[in-house]
Amino acid sequence: MKRIFRNMAAMVATAVLLAGCADDEKTAIPSFLDVNVKFTHAVKPEVGQTMVTNLYYGEISASEVMTAVPGRQVQSVLTADMIRSGFRVTFDNPDKSTGTMYVCSYVDINENGIIDEGDLAVFYNNLKFEDMESGEKFPTNVIGEYAINLNHGIVYGEVISDDDIVDADGNKYTAVTIGSQQWLKENLRTRHFNNGEAIPTDYDNAGWIGLMKEDGTGQPAVAEYQDADLVQDGLYYNWFAVTDERGICPEGWRVPSDDDWIELEECLGMPSSEAKLNNWRGADARIGEQLKTRERDFGEATDIYGFSAMPSGQREKDKGTFSAYNADAYFWTTTVAPLVKQGVRRVIRKSYFTINRGVISKVAGHSVRCVRGGKAPEPKSLAIDISFDGAVTPRAGQVLKAYLYYTSVAGVKVAESTPDATVSTTLSDTHISDGVTVTFENIQESAVNVYVAAWVDVDADGAIGAGDLAAFYANAGFEEVERQEAEATNVAGQESLQFSLTKVYGSAPVTVKDIDGNEYSIVTIGSQEWFKTNLRVTKYKNGDAIPTDIADADWIKLTSGACAAYPDTDIAINGLLYNWYAASDARGLCPEGWHVPTEKDYQTLEIAIGMAEETAAGKPGWRQTDKEGTKLKANVEGFNGSDLFGFTAMPAGQRAEGKGIFNNIGTYAYFWTCDEFTDNPEKAYRRVLQAKYETIANSVISKLAGYSVRCVKDSE
Repeated sequence: MKRIFRNMAAMVATAVLLAGCADDEKTAIPSFLDVNVKFTHAVKPEVGQTMVTNLYYGEISASEVMTAVPGRQVQSVLTADMIRSGFRVTFDNPDKSTGTMYVCSYVDINENGIIDEGDLAVFYNNLKFEDMESGEKFPTNVIGEYAINLNHGIVYGEVISDDDIVDADGNKYTAVTIGSQQWLKENLRTRHFNNGEAIPTDYDNAGWIGLMKEDGTGQPAVAEYQDADLVQDGLYYNWFAVTDERGICPEGWRVPSDDDWIELEECLGMPSSEAKLNNWRGADARIGEQLKTRERDFGEATDIYGFSAMPSGQREKDKGTFSAYNADAYFWTTTVAPLVKQGVRRVIRKSYFTINRGVISKVAGHSVRCVRGGKAPEPKSLAIDISFDGAVTPRAGQVLKAYLYYTSVAGVKVAESTPDATVSTTLSDTHISDGVTVTFENIQESAVNVYVAAWVDVDADGAIGAGDLAAFYANAGFEEVERQEAEATNVAGQESLQFSLTKVYGSAPVTVKDIDGNEYSIVTIGSQEWFKTNLRVTKYKNGDAIPTDIADADWIKLTSGACAAYPDTDIAINGLLYNWYAASDARGLCPEGWHVPTEKDYQTLEIAIGMAEETAAGKPGWRQTDKEGTKLKANVEGFNGSDLFGFTAMPAGQRAEGKGIFNNIGTYAYFWTCDEFTDNPEKAYRRVLQAKYETIANSVISKLAGYSVRCVKDSE
């Protein structure tokens, strides 16, 4: 704002100079000071009360405010809109020859004629009246300003003592009141949990990034950056440390949730419609600029609320190295992201005036600001849409029971366990044909582990037993979870789920072996049975080896079958990549009784998971009826899949047909069909899933491409 008004003044000066050339007259450049006022404290004035804004030309102490004569004064009778949205006070032509100008503002809330306890009173920039009385602190000189932001976030007599805010290491902190919340003004720097136990530290880069398991659980850790200022920058915590039940904030304080940050952002002027969006938000209110410290050359910064966000950087999730020091501020929330290996965070960047709401791997090392107060959190609920798409279906009148657990269910024998919540529904014919929604109310706000399961007592014997429908989300059988052969999906942070209940209790685990002895689990979707993992066989079904280890330049010249392993990947997870000649070879890639899917096979799968028949059989391209791509994609970091039916499509990438190079691992899944494109015999049909899309692509591509293969069972 300051720069904008300076530019305006320069334009006026230029206009005056040009006019002087024309008529040889001199005109004074207009001078002004705009004070943009907001009321952000929980204490608000009443409509009709008067706000006094004083401009002083000389030194002034807080004790003199009621008796000293200001150089200028503006009295504003407050309206509801002024209190709600803020307003502007303007001092025209202030006397800048004095070299000093100070601004204060107050509202005599209790209307007793003096400034005392309970009144709103503040000097610019965010200075308490009481802090000036000792003579140790001084207001900010605004002599060079054209516009300032003055925030009424301070109540006279409100004490937030440093002695009251002490962490487990004895470090003391100061705080600032913004709306109904109080926030620490400094980044947390404790090395111990509140029970005195040390937070693990001193990990090298490889050790730091290895602190999380595949199921999204992990070990807490804290790190110190040797080039950082410990008092200003604090320490860097992973998400497991900030959510640990032992606690890291001073007594009475907490690590903020995503909702706590949203309350802060809305208090600073972010529209509610924007607050829950991801990416960079708050442009109109310049939220990032309002929160950034005016120190450390942190870009355009006003720090009008005294939050003083420091550009402390981060410890990176992929490399474990420190980055963005003196450039960005990163802050954790306690909120888990839809993908269980990620948490929700905030980012404030030197070159931006907005604030980012996004997700990041839980092993990232970020700063922590503690908070207290604020609005009571809204009750959380979890709605689960359950459908019955398998060969076994319940009957009308039978009871569906949905279970919710806040602790890990690995190894749990469900029949002997006590869930934290249960919802029972008597099924109707409509429920069985169209699905049923069950809702868990009042989900724990702090829960970082949430698992759900469903059971229908199909044989009506009153116990979970053979023949019953029973599974954890997403499609993990009760006995498989008990034997730890499959994992239930952590759904913490999600508000709704789609769950296809197809698992039959007591069914023997179904696996198939290829000619190399590799074993594959099977998933039933609709009327089909599919491999749950990508093929990784190195021989045709008759024992002939599939050529491999082919150079890039030779790969793109092939007219016969070949396979390749994407470099530096786990073949057991991602499988091998085959050209179409291998996928369609008469000797066969898939085990006996199985085949590489046809175009029709994929259409049948798409229809079974919700795609309209006319869409599945329609024009090629990215298609969907109800997020079918998301339903097939694996629930792995960055791929944004729900894996609703247990197909678990992995983003295994490709070997490109043009140059024979490997690319797109982590973001794309490509699958061959065995069908040739009739309009061009050099091409064949494929399916593609992409991290950012909820759709499935049906298209054709050169037979030279190296893609994943899933096998489907032969029809009987």
